[in-house]
Amino acid sequence: MKKLYLMAIMATALTAGAQNKAEQYDQFNGDNGLVYTYDYDNWAVTYDDYEGLEWILTEGQAATGHVVIANEINGEPVRVIGAGAFRNWESMASGNTAITGVTIPDNVEIIQMAAFLGCTNLKTIDLNNVRRIDYASFVNCDGLEEIHIRVPASQMQIGWEVFNHIDEEGSFTGEFIPATVYVPVGQLQAYIDKFCNAPEDEMFWEENALYGFYINGRLREEGDHPGPDVPGDVDGNGSVGVEDVNAVINTMLGQGTNTGADLDGNGSVGVEDVNIVINIMLGKN
Repeated sequence: MKKLYLMAIMATALTAGAQNKAEQYDQFNGDNGLVYTYDYDNWAVTYDDYEGLEWILTEGQAATGHVVIANEINGEPVRVIGAGAFRNWESMASGNTAITGVTIPDNVEIIQMAAFLGCTNLKTIDLNNVRRIDYASFVNCDGLEEIHIRVPASQMQIGWEVFNHIDEEGSFTGEFIPATVYVPVGQLQAYIDKFCNAPEDEMFWEENALYGFYINGRLREEGDHPGPDVPGDVDGNGSVGVEDVNAVINTMLGQGTNTGADLDGNGSVGVEDVNIVINIMLGKN
């Protein structure tokens, strides 16, 4: 099993390099302990080429409360949230509880690896124009309730193990954070096709980065919220019937994204959920 701390070492080295290079170039202090560094050579790009990057948020550990990332500094757009920007470097297991929210401006296009790792008090995050989310960016963000993606699937890149869990030893557990992911209207199937393939092993790469949300009915289009509060009403039409049974079965088989299919609340959809909705339909529960 791969260990997150191996990549964390790489992230640490990257950030250290960023700080050293900042000594040679321009560095500006932002609000809430954030540091913005001018990028001359695109050194902050992690695993592919990307042109036009100019301002990079490299550190955010001192930030508290709701953090508003500047849209630009000295007239230059902020394009990247740097590696490990908001994670707790002292203890990966304890996370960072200081920030409660973040506003990401339209200019930001990349969130680098482990940027928000362990930020357990984040509730909602709007990615706006973000087009690339790197490795482990939202690992252990267990307070996240909603993640809003605003760009078409064709423009989005998602790294591996972005939304998963690690234990105190740094091992991935195969579990996903409990958020619901919202994609643009008309883009649900495109996101399913690109990011929701069933994994062949325990690691989650780009092609199955959203699989855990999809299989549990937590990948939705904007505006698609749970239906009436009727137990077993998976399709949200206000009653429980055969359609709800089919919706649970399809979700269990990875063929649907209906809401509320995890009726027993154990984090997965299985035979137990099918039995629950059948019993409700027959008036036995």
